[in-house]
Amino acid sequence: PDDYELCDYTGQIGYEAFDLTTTEPQILGTIDPSLVNVTFHPTFVDAQNETATITGVTNYINQTQWSQTLFVRVEFIATGCYDIVELDLIVNPLPNATQPNYPQYTLCDYNGAIGFETFDLLSQVDPILLGQQGMSVTFYPSLAAAQAQVPGTSINETHPDLQYPNQIIYVQTLGVVITNTLTGCYSISTIDIRVVPLPTPIPPTAPYTICDENQDGFSSFDLATLTADILQGANYILTFYETLSDAELGNLVTAIDITQLYDNINPFTQILYVRAEDPLTGCWSVIPIVLNVNPSPIAPINLDDIVVCDTDNNNQSASTIVDLTVRTPDVLAQQPLAASNYTITYHTTLLRAQNDIPIIPATSYLATTNQTIWVRVEDNTTGCFNIGEFDIIVNIPLLLITPTPLSLCDDDANPNDQFHSFDLTIRDVMITQSLSGYTVTYYPSYALAQAGNPANAIATPTAYTNTSPAVQTLGVVVTSAAGCSSVTTLDIRVLPIPTPNTNPPSLGAKCDDNNPGDMMEVFDLTVNAAYILNGDPNLTLHYYHSQADALVPQNEIPLSTVTAALVGDVDPNEQSVWIRVENNRIDSFGNHCFVLVEQPLTVNPLPTVVQPLAPYRVCDNDTDGLAAFDLTNPILATAILGATQNPADFTITYYLTQAGANPLTNTGETPLPNNYTNTTPDSQNIYIRVVNNATGCVNATGVLTLAVEEYAQATGPQSFSSCDTYTNPYDGVFQLDLTQYETAILNGQDPLVFLISYYHTQADAEQGINAITLAEAQAYITQPDTDQIWVKVENSSNSITPFCYALTTIDIEIERYPNPIITTPNGVTTICVDFASGNVVRPLTLNSNIPNPADYTFEWYEGTTLIPGATGSTYTVDTASPTGATRSYTVRVISNSLLACETTSLGFDVIQSGPASISTGTAGYTVTNAFTNSQIITVTVEGWGTYEYSLDDGPRQTSNIFEGVSLGNHVIHVWDTEGGIAFSCEELMINDVQVIDYPHYFTPNGDGIHDTWNVVGLFNYADQTKIYIFDRYGKLLKQISSAGDGWDGTYNGQPLPSTDYWFTVDYPEQGGMKQFKAHFSLKR
Repeated sequence: PDDYELCDYTGQIGYEAFDLTTTEPQILGTIDPSLVNVTFHPTFVDAQNETATITGVTNYINQTQWSQTLFVRVEFIATGCYDIVELDLIVNPLPNATQPNYPQYTLCDYNGAIGFETFDLLSQVDPILLGQQGMSVTFYPSLAAAQAQVPGTSINETHPDLQYPNQIIYVQTLGVVITNTLTGCYSISTIDIRVVPLPTPIPPTAPYTICDENQDGFSSFDLATLTADILQGANYILTFYETLSDAELGNLVTAIDITQLYDNINPFTQILYVRAEDPLTGCWSVIPIVLNVNPSPIAPINLDDIVVCDTDNNNQSASTIVDLTVRTPDVLAQQPLAASNYTITYHTTLLRAQNDIPIIPATSYLATTNQTIWVRVEDNTTGCFNIGEFDIIVNIPLLLITPTPLSLCDDDANPNDQFHSFDLTIRDVMITQSLSGYTVTYYPSYALAQAGNPANAIATPTAYTNTSPAVQTLGVVVTSAAGCSSVTTLDIRVLPIPTPNTNPPSLGAKCDDNNPGDMMEVFDLTVNAAYILNGDPNLTLHYYHSQADALVPQNEIPLSTVTAALVGDVDPNEQSVWIRVENNRIDSFGNHCFVLVEQPLTVNPLPTVVQPLAPYRVCDNDTDGLAAFDLTNPILATAILGATQNPADFTITYYLTQAGANPLTNTGETPLPNNYTNTTPDSQNIYIRVVNNATGCVNATGVLTLAVEEYAQATGPQSFSSCDTYTNPYDGVFQLDLTQYETAILNGQDPLVFLISYYHTQADAEQGINAITLAEAQAYITQPDTDQIWVKVENSSNSITPFCYALTTIDIEIERYPNPIITTPNGVTTICVDFASGNVVRPLTLNSNIPNPADYTFEWYEGTTLIPGATGSTYTVDTASPTGATRSYTVRVISNSLLACETTSLGFDVIQSGPASISTGTAGYTVTNAFTNSQIITVTVEGWGTYEYSLDDGPRQTSNIFEGVSLGNHVIHVWDTEGGIAFSCEELMINDVQVIDYPHYFTPNGDGIHDTWNVVGLFNYADQTKIYIFDRYGKLLKQISSAGDGWDGTYNGQPLPSTDYWFTVDYPEQGGMKQFKAHFSLKR
């Protein structure tokens, strides 16, 4: 039978009274108690002999301290047969508990309602146990509750986290039960939990305030003066801090030293925190105190002096009435607050300002120049004040004279209308008597100037037009730098100007025949004098070469040469003489009033003929020296006129003689025909007449030589074509010797006379520029694919250069070799093949990357074997290799042109891979180290590929082993990596993967949660796994399947009680069978 155990509750120190009859049912088991006699004996011999039979078996006290072994004799009444079993009696000691109570557990009253706090009872467990092992501590709200131990009343049950708020204000006595977890024996004691009140420092009734003279918001505070009022006689330790956090932490490193003056760090207002700590309890509280720095008004600085003019009856005394309050806005402008917050007063001395003895009234104070006034500004709220100063300056106005009138000739856009725009500022210097520092303001009248309203002033005195015809009196105000003003007048006058005729008749145009090229001809300028004077005898005429000279006036043309003036070509083809017509009126600048009259003069230039001219040559295809010349050739006209003259503006004719070309000497000779054949073989001179179509001016000085020379021939075009065998066979560039065609091009002409040169363009060949050198021609590198070379054949026997020539071409065609480069979509190099069936689940298309595939023939090879029917620009690999080997593919590409250029590509390796496959009869993985915290999952898959693995959403790895796998369902992911992760064959997912373990409890109460118990992780091995469940006595209760629902906590349909149950599980691992034993709890 089991040991019979009792706790040492009676206080007999190891001795207790046992009711031995309670053991009989277990001892008898299934034996009917009426058939046997059960007796208890102190020794085995006594039991055999039926001696020393124990009486009082219902209240037997063990005879040895703490434990005793008895022997139980069970004898069948009918037969006398018996058996003897041992029965151990054990008295278990009680846990040690401090009596009558444990030291109290105190908290300061920091949180929640007054007198209540939340106590961490878990923190008291170790001090209560004092090192005892195998014990549990249970707290109750009172000693009585601990003694009663009614289920559901312990603090451990009502507050599982043992965070317990006291239920009785300030002090509550808790019951403490210490239980031996093996024997169930317990002891009871108590512990007081106590809430200690916090210190109550007295906050200052008002902020600690200091005035600040420099307005920066910073000052020094004597914090020690505050402590007495805060303590009010209490015995607290006070420390001051700048932050609430430091005050609450009681960080002495950051505490303020109040034996020194404290300088605030936040301007104007700063909150400090005072920590009051009770030295007996260690409890503390924090109060804020406010430091205020009231800024004094800003001392008025840099105040402008009050500068006034001496405007009283004696304006030279430098003394006058002044309104001092004009500085009030300036003083207030320097203050940070609204004007209503300040009082401003004015004082004659600094002492009077300090004592607040003001000038009354400040609005009409008789001040003398250079007198100092003191201004006081006071804050109406704080009473703080500051003082500034400024001076009084009394200035004297300037005495004025009347300036001479300002006269202008009426020569504006509306002449002789008696109105003109005046620059009045011309009189500034005269009015101010050349003194500096004065401002002159002009008004339309003297009355307006005396009124002095700036709105009536002339806004633009540099361009003022008089409002009264001919003459007007203006008002002038002169203001000093100090603002003092004087008034005078200024007359402005508008003088009439002459009224001549301003459009004289033309003197006629002339050609530049007199000394051609100087553009100087003789004109009689006096022809139009009477017309210009227009009958006015008071006018005089003066002649000038330019308008600028006439305006000054300067460089007048002397009257003695007026009738024989030579006029140069200043402006192209045309120039004017300017006539200044003056009357007898003189303006303020000493000039007569005048009008300018322009007399245009025209001298037309003769046409320009380029001399000497290059011979006009024609290449002749015979040898008679005669040829037809096109004299209307526009190139010839351009050569004669040069680049600056437009042939459309001139008429060009040609004559056999110089006299015939000149119209002054021509005696009837007619121009040569447009298509003229020379009459003198090889070379002949003809003469040129050029006429300006617009002016009729003629140039007949040109000579043109007509020349006839032998022609050349160029046979062609020549052609060349080839596959691109030069250097890079894919760029269409070739090297060839252009000179190989010279014999064919000359076609019998003497190569020493008829010279060949090569060019890239027709234009270069015709102009003879950018020729290809002989070395380049002999090893010419072509342009890609097609090229055309222009060949020029020149007759070097010609006497005139450039030589006569003929052109032809060499047409070149180079065919590039095809350049097959096998690629695949996205760069994939693998096909995916199912491992089990051998079927290709993802084929691979190979692309030759040949543009215009219709122009080529294709042959595809696997290794060296031609693939039948594979004649397209692409080929799809859709068959598997039985061995999974990598296969190499090439493509041969042949041009369909007559050249049949062909290329075979480099080999392209196709790798055979595929998705991972689970072998038949396996789960795809195995679990080892079952029922431990370091279980290992090994993935067991097969396939053509190389694989990476991950568990759940974990990182990918090349190893198929996962160690330290946690409990619960998992998913295994397997990826093929042959073609790269981005193009992996289909991913394999193994779901519902579990490590092997068991739940440590279950609750079959019908709520759908933990209603059954089973081993997890062996679902796939149900046919090899055996699971047995036993009670604590080893009785088999149930055999279950790892693939079933599990055990529901019943035996023969009856629910079993809450307790521990044992189990064994036989399961496969690494090719063998293992057994695991453990127990679990049934809870109801």
